Amino acid sequence: MNAVRYWKHPSLPGMELCLADHAAFSYGRHIHLDYHIGLVESGAQKFIHKGSSAALAAGRLSLLNPDIAHDGGCFDERGFRVRVFSIAPGLMASLANELEQVEPFFTQPLLDHPGLYRHSLALHRQLEQGLLSPRETEERLLGLLFCAVAGSILWLAVSEGLG
Repeated sequence: MNAVRYWKHPSLPGMELCLADHAAFSYGRHIHLDYHIGLVESGAQKFIHKGSSAALAAGRLSLLNPDIAHDGGCFDERGFRVRVFSIAPGLMASLANELEQVEPFFTQPLLDHPGLYRHSLALHRQLEQGLLSPRETEERLLGLLFCAVAGSILWLAVSEGLG
C-alpha cells in the first residue's frame, strides 16, 4: 500500500511536511526545488545520490539540497514509512539569517545521528498534531537546521527542552 500525505504548517510559510507509507515502490531520477530533511520511521529506503547507493533507515537523516538528482525506493519487501521536512530556499535563507549563518549547503546526503533523528521525529510528529506555538515551531526548526548543517553532537546543547 502506498499512501502519501502533504500539508503546510500554518506558522511557517515555505515549509511543507510529508508523511508517506510505501511498499513495492520506486521513483525515478528527479530533483526537488527545495531542501529536504527526511527520516524513515520504519523499514528502509534506498536511493542513489551523486552516483552512490545509500540506505536510509531509523537513526539516520537524509539531507538533500535543492537541484540534486536522486532516485529511490523500498530497500526490501517490508517497504518504509518516511517523514520529510521540505523547506523552500527563501525560508531556509531566512532561518540561516536568524542563525547568523550563510544559507546552508548539506555536504553529505546521510547523517548518522540517532539523537538528532529522535528529536527530528518528535518535532515532525508535534507539527503534525499541531502541538507547538508558532514561536516554538520556529525555535525547534532552527535547532534542527543548525544541527543538520553542522552534523555535530551539539544537538543537546542547542535543543535543550526541544523533545
